[in-house]
Amino acid sequence: MQLFRIVYVLLIIGCLACIPVTVSALYTFEGIPLTVTAQGEVEGDLLTFGTYGLSEPPVEVTFTLPSDPSWARVYTAVWGGTEQYSGWAEISANNIKKTKFTLYGKDDVQENVYSSSHGTYLIASDAGDVLHEGKNTVCVTTSRGEEGNSLDGRIYAIMVVAAVPTDDGHVTQYWVAEGNENLHGEGWAGTNPTRKDRASCSFTNAHTPGVTGATLTTLTLASNEGQPDYITFNGADLGIPASSGGENPSLRDINNEISFDATGTAGTPSRYVDCEVFGVTKEFAARNTVIFERGRDLNGDGIMDTTGDVIEAEDYLHPVCAILTAERDGTARDPAYVAEEPVAENAYDGEEASARATIRNYGSYSTDPVHVTFLLDGNPVGDEQVSVGSDGRGEASVSWTAESGTYALSAIVDDDSSTVTSPVKSLTIGTLPDLSVQAGTPVQADGDGQAPEATTSPAPLLPALLGIAVAAVALLRERTQNSIAAILCIGCLLMIPAGDILIAPVSAGAFAEYSLPVTVTNSGGSDVQECMVTVYLDGEKAAVQLLEVGVPAYGTHTTKIPLFTTPGAHQVTVIVNEDRTIKESSYTNNRQEGSFAFP
Repeated sequence: MQLFRIVYVLLIIGCLACIPVTVSALYTFEGIPLTVTAQGEVEGDLLTFGTYGLSEPPVEVTFTLPSDPSWARVYTAVWGGTEQYSGWAEISANNIKKTKFTLYGKDDVQENVYSSSHGTYLIASDAGDVLHEGKNTVCVTTSRGEEGNSLDGRIYAIMVVAAVPTDDGHVTQYWVAEGNENLHGEGWAGTNPTRKDRASCSFTNAHTPGVTGATLTTLTLASNEGQPDYITFNGADLGIPASSGGENPSLRDINNEISFDATGTAGTPSRYVDCEVFGVTKEFAARNTVIFERGRDLNGDGIMDTTGDVIEAEDYLHPVCAILTAERDGTARDPAYVAEEPVAENAYDGEEASARATIRNYGSYSTDPVHVTFLLDGNPVGDEQVSVGSDGRGEASVSWTAESGTYALSAIVDDDSSTVTSPVKSLTIGTLPDLSVQAGTPVQADGDGQAPEATTSPAPLLPALLGIAVAAVALLRERTQNSIAAILCIGCLLMIPAGDILIAPVSAGAFAEYSLPVTVTNSGGSDVQECMVTVYLDGEKAAVQLLEVGVPAYGTHTTKIPLFTTPGAHQVTVIVNEDRTIKESSYTNNRQEGSFAFP
């Protein structure tokens, strides 16, 4: 009888595991774009060291540097369990500098902590001041096992990146991009699943003369062996064909839980993690773009299958780091400064407006500050001395009292040897903005007016954990030998990350991809530099889209927002400037609600 009850409860677990879960913060869930956070030149090398593969803490990596680094950064990837859990991670470099990061899950807002999906973290910490010539050790531990801790706390990887001077007579120009993209198929984001198939990052202002070799290094988390994925560099597929490709030479499985094997070498097993290095000398150009693809629709049926006879894509994939290097003989250039297009804030008539601009150095590092002047129609409105750090970045900002008019906003950077000007930003200043939003008729993305075949998607992790918790309580009440054994099995399940849980796929219904046209109107007399549009579908946050181009004064901007749902009537709510970070004359018309027919 006791055994029957155990089986009965475990059946309940299976049922609960098939219930979709509502994700409360899709914006964080969808990932953080890869952005170049360090670049420059060094007379020497950009070196990387690491340990890869999901492991119990503490985890350490020991390496040797030929000299003191001019810049260095440590990347630590941690598995949280779900976005609901919190805990901490501590990073120690040479027992000199210990930095403890609290990991808040879906509530994380820390600048150097990239959190997305169901609890995947990348932590970026500067280490140029503590790493040195000779032997170095970086050690990471987490709150895993601590009383009251909920964070899973296992460590995906530790990767150290260091720009190191040498006397070998060559120069390395480098770009380091970091983030936490969440590429995923339908069925991983709640009852109204989204899909994200690709992510990209660009490396600009490359010095191409004399380049003798170029290399791209990538770090990707949550990878799965046997599910194809792709990385392209300036449009060219990287890596060798997958062994399972058969007659399809274009098939790739770059992120297959074996690091350093994508170009044909044996590689190193690395559970749920892949670090790969590609030679890209042939494709290297002044502007370079890397694209990560979750998969490709090889048979043209509109679906990227992740199971079955023909597997076309990964269920999910997290590109978190991309590093581009280019080597040439000789010595490093002088500092090569570039001012990015300035951004204005609170630029309304009579208000205290501000402008800021990022300054980047693509040449050698200099401790000398640069002079940055902001101009409106060529007339200075403020200036600042800015120190551009060893990571090649600095930020200048000024403020002034805004007056009505249309202006050309720019920034000029002066150092001892050169003057450079930023791109010009058109800026209209007048009365406060007044944003309103209007949604149009949703259209099926495939354009044929028919819903695609029902697809299957693995059940999310959280419902399974809830079911396990309910079962554990019931079994504890039995207090039999069999129930104790079952609880021990349940405990083992709790130790398994989301990528390991083997749950029978649950039908996603006739989910289809739709495009929802949304028009944002600005009835005020001042430009809105950028704004956020949020879409709720049947009460659940289904999409968030940043309008980076903004909305001009007395103008409109229309965008198409992708949604995944079933055909039929759905309640749609569209909101612009939901968090009210943009000052407006009125917020009464920022929201539209209605029932829409999805064909």
